[in-house]
Amino acid sequence: MKNLLTIFTVSFIYISCSKDNITTPSNNNSTNNNPVIPSPPTASNTAVIIGDWGYDLYVIKASTGTIQWKGGNIAGSLECPAYFDGKIFSPSYGGIFVYDISTEDLIWNFPYLDRSDKGDTPIILNDIIYFGCRSSLFAYDAKTGIKKWEFLCPSDDPNNPYSSRGSIESSPTIANNIIYFTNSNGKIFALDVKDGTLKWKFSTDKSNAIYSGICFNNGIIYFGSDDKKLYAIDANSGVKKWEFKTGDKIRSSPTVKDNLLYFGSSDHILYVLDATTGLMQKEIVTGGEIESSPIVSNGLLYFGNKDGYLYAYDAKTFQMKWKFNIGVFGTIASPTIANGVVYIGGQQRRLYAIDAITGTKKWEFEADDYIFTSATVIDSDNKVHYSGVSGSVN
Repeated sequence: MKNLLTIFTVSFIYISCSKDNITTPSNNNSTNNNPVIPSPPTASNTAVIIGDWGYDLYVIKASTGTIQWKGGNIAGSLECPAYFDGKIFSPSYGGIFVYDISTEDLIWNFPYLDRSDKGDTPIILNDIIYFGCRSSLFAYDAKTGIKKWEFLCPSDDPNNPYSSRGSIESSPTIANNIIYFTNSNGKIFALDVKDGTLKWKFSTDKSNAIYSGICFNNGIIYFGSDDKKLYAIDANSGVKKWEFKTGDKIRSSPTVKDNLLYFGSSDHILYVLDATTGLMQKEIVTGGEIESSPIVSNGLLYFGNKDGYLYAYDAKTFQMKWKFNIGVFGTIASPTIANGVVYIGGQQRRLYAIDAITGTKKWEFEADDYIFTSATVIDSDNKVHYSGVSGSVN
């Protein structure tokens, strides 16, 4: 992960995944102090925010692909940056670094316990930022930087202090005042969003690592696992409703649109299931592993692939409309769609802007290193468009 919303206090909202109240998702030493985006931004200064593997953070003009400013060094963005209230929240080693998008000034950072720690894409709801690092999920006040609460994942063996607690490898999802997240021990947790108290937890069959994000739809949460299964869990009780077995691990985050569930697998197949029953509706066989999360917009299904292409299919007939060559090794990044343009980066160090209907390239931007993360787009009326590790979001 989509219809578009105006974003006020919520930074990212699941549109194709649910009709309920849902949020998901999540570095700069520049010396240029000229404002980049007025408040509110003008149409000519619509911005694309992206990070690369070399710890650089870029703010790019959406209409032309020209760079507005660049920051990096210790505060580059290794996960998808979040945007809220004129600020960029950039996850990197050592913490989440918060920058004013207009002045490029570092406002503060949310430090991790260790310089070597790397957090995941944060989400922001009602002025609170939520993110995982190591075995803990944190909630901080997004305006003051004051910690609200922390939840430490329990050990697999309470009697063994050295037993692994697992690490949080994807961004959380919020729905109906519950925050959901997964970890590398094959667990999913549901917490009260206000104070972080545990409501329930669920363990996958073999406790394989979970890198897939969570999608919420009509009271059900969906996620994939390295045990090759896609799970559907009751969001209130944590009881499994059904599971679907694929041929390889699932690190693509699922998306739901019109009761169809879309997700990719490392077995090279994009699956389409009935979201209620889990029965397969269609297999789209491709030439490579699919870790990119699909997005549905204006009747088209988009997803990246390690075979070197970005694909666009009709979301109902499953006929391919176009494919775009993004270079050798393809991408694990997920596409972001805003104002009729698809933005996606790849392992050839390039960010592409592609016409969403025709598949024609509008521009490309060359970064200094690989782009493994999705773009965040802020448009002229301050809408935030995002498609990251937690499925389809705008």
